[in-house]
This record gives sequence, C-alpha cells and structure tokens, in this order.
Amino acid sequence: MRYLKQLNGSPEDMMTQALNKNWTDGVKENALGVVCQYAEFLGVSIRRPNFRAYDNREKFVPNPEMMRQFLYRVRSHEVRARILIAIETGASAGEVWNLKWQNFNVQGKTLTITGIKGHRTFQYSISDELVALLLQIPRKGDRIFNIKSAENINDSVDDYKKRLAKETGNADFLKIHFHTFRHYAISWKYFKTKDVIETQRFARHCNIQNTLKYVHIVKS
Repeated sequence: MRYLKQLNGSPEDMMTQALNKNWTDGVKENALGVVCQYAEFLGVSIRRPNFRAYDNREKFVPNPEMMRQFLYRVRSHEVRARILIAIETGASAGEVWNLKWQNFNVQGKTLTITGIKGHRTFQYSISDELVALLLQIPRKGDRIFNIKSAENINDSVDDYKKRLAKETGNADFLKIHFHTFRHYAISWKYFKTKDVIETQRFARHCNIQNTLKYVHIVKS
C-alpha cells in the first residue's frame, strides 16, 4: 500500500512512474513486484520490465551494446557529437560545454579537453565519425556547442533514454545520464588496457584513488 499510494494510473503507467522515481534500485525492484501483484489482482496482463538492481553506491556502467543503441538512436548531430565526445574522451558535461573551436584540430583529428573540477587537460585522438559530426555543426561563436549551460547537456539525453527504455523493454536505459558516458569511457579504457596508470591518464584524474573505483567496477 505504501508503494501504491505514490503511484497512479494503469499498472503500465505505474511501472514507468516507479522506474522514474528517485528511489534506490532495491526499492524500485520491490515496487515493480507490487505493481505486478496489483495487475494480477485486476486481471490485467502486464510484462515486467527487464530491470536489474544495482548497488547504488557503485557507478552505473552500461554495456557496449547499450551504448551503441543509445548513440545511434539520437537523431541530432549536435547531441550525438556531445555523446561521442564523452564516450571517446571521458569528458564531463561541463568540459563538453566549455569546448571551443580552437580545441578541435581537424587535420590532426584531435580534441583537447580542458579539465575542470580536479581533472587535468589532455589531448585525445578522435574517430573519423566524430570529426565528421563536428564539421556539420555551424560556427556561431568561440564555443562549439551554443547552449545556455552544462545542465542543458544532460537534459538532451533524457528524452532518448525514455524512448529506448520503452522500445527495448530494458529499464536500465533510465539509469543513463550524461555523466554515465564518462563512467563508460573510463571503465572501458581499463577493461581494454588493464593498466591503471594509463587509465588515470585517460581519465585525467589528479588522484589515482578516483581511478581505482573504476578498476573495482570492471573486476566486479
């Protein structure tokens, strides 16, 4: 009853509301079970979402297939470019927002990320796909992305994650926010190299203890 008092509409609507609540994964999983029982009581057939409960103290890191699905579901060239920058360089929303055209070297196919919040500055080689996306963006000033604030970068992924969760039945998409792409990039770097120092350099961490958190995620 405690769960049902906070949800309304059809059982399917309740499922969506429960997944979007600011609850821990364990509470969400319990709530989904309650909604399923409620649907059974009503005689309504409903499919429980493919939701995996994580320990919320861990950073959520999607698998590569989820990242591919997300990236190629995005229709906007600018939004896709921002996501691909985060995936290829581990840049945060604030670092992507701060990017200037002078940080982009077309001939050398590099992008220099200027670190903020304890991150170092580093130059990354980028893919041909990302180069092509950046070249499609109109130049309207010094900054590459002409948006009001870094918070708007995260807002741009919300609609896509909800669509993908509904289209695929995989509620883990709802756990994605823009910083998730940085978590993925750093975890994937360690997964491929098994080199903590190289991963720290890639992540631009000043403190190696921050890098070791990703080592733990990959091992677990």
